[in-house]
Amino acid sequence: MAEGAAAPSIEGRDSMNGGSMGLSSLMPVLAIGVAIVVLVVSLVGAQRQRRRVMEFANANNLGFTAKDRELGKYLRGAANVSGSSHMALNILQSTTAERFQYGNLRWTTGSGDDKTTHYQEFFLFPIPANFPNTRIQPEGFFGRAMNDINTEWMEFNKEWDVRSDNPQFASALLNPRMQEFLMGVRGYAFHIRSGNLLIMGGRYNHERCFHFRDAAVQWRGLVVPFLWQDYGTGR
Repeated sequence: MAEGAAAPSIEGRDSMNGGSMGLSSLMPVLAIGVAIVVLVVSLVGAQRQRRRVMEFANANNLGFTAKDRELGKYLRGAANVSGSSHMALNILQSTTAERFQYGNLRWTTGSGDDKTTHYQEFFLFPIPANFPNTRIQPEGFFGRAMNDINTEWMEFNKEWDVRSDNPQFASALLNPRMQEFLMGVRGYAFHIRSGNLLIMGGRYNHERCFHFRDAAVQWRGLVVPFLWQDYGTGR
């Protein structure tokens, strides 16, 4: 220390340390406050979305269910979704001749500070057949075009990953018109289960429910007749 410079007094040092300790003690309180604000904003946003969906349902003569845990469990298995706490949210239901359910699947992965919540739209469409379990979904980034069920159309094989409990059924399902249809709706995943067609899409938007209905009806119309005869529930 330079000659003649006065050393900080004990009181001064204590004052500075006290200020630092005071700020540190406030950090947990601030963190809790921020978490509460985020939670409130999230809840308000969820309530507003639910209200919009309910209004849409009323205007279009659709049923509405806020959440359904059992449906969430079914979707987890049908679409092979990892994670836990699967819940179907904001479900729109049609009870007309073209019955369907459209909603938002929520689930979590990880735990503790690494827990992440995921959301994905789904469309569930009953079909009058016990088709073998079959999955038609986009090829992954590192997917290999020839390691699954393939067709004579190489471009289709590069775009779609097809797997089935019954490869002969899948080959019959993927007739040329069905392949052309699927090439026009790339980005969706089609999961065929006994009595149901499940389509997994992207971000939830309640106004898309009729888009999915039209796509599902078109898909159904492209299934060759003998598959309905072989696997139809009325046979």
